Amino acid sequence: MTTSFGDVFEAVAGAVRPSDPAIYCDHQITSWSEFDRCSNALAHALRAAGLEPGAKVAQYMRNSSEYLIAFAAAFKARRVRVNVNYRYGADELAYLFDNSDAEAVLFDAEFAAVVRALQDRLPTVSAVVELKDGIVATHSDLIGHVPGKLAAYKAPRRIAFAARVPRAPNGKADYAAAKTIFARVFPL
Repeated sequence: MTTSFGDVFEAVAGAVRPSDPAIYCDHQITSWSEFDRCSNALAHALRAAGLEPGAKVAQYMRNSSEYLIAFAAAFKARRVRVNVNYRYGADELAYLFDNSDAEAVLFDAEFAAVVRALQDRLPTVSAVVELKDGIVATHSDLIGHVPGKLAAYKAPRRIAFAARVPRAPNGKADYAAAKTIFARVFPL
């Protein structure tokens, strides 16, 4: 069984009290329950965007709570993080995104204009995610984002969020247990 950093974040979140602080940043505290919920939601969004395990996810962000949430989300989704210096200019960013084979770029709202201006120069990037403080993607947002990104037969019709993915003894996702959870959320 292999263990990833995402598994470590999950284990810590499960071992501490949900109200315990996970992040102290700019005089604000993010609890473990909030950290876990937000990083899981972003990890689900990375998967919903069609990124395969091992896909490179560039983080074009300042040091912040959101940075750490995105950091954990990439690991939870089993994607490879690419750290990006927020001081880079457009040419340096284009070079880094292209050379790293980044398929997604997570960025702070303040960098939106730069990322949008670069999109035509980034042939491997299929998803750009602007992270805004306090904004959470809804079920409808995720379903609405999928058309044109995945083949119709792969597009989800329903999405269920779970705090934890059930694991089989070998450490892989337990699909039978997940189907049971899904059936409770969406009874036929």
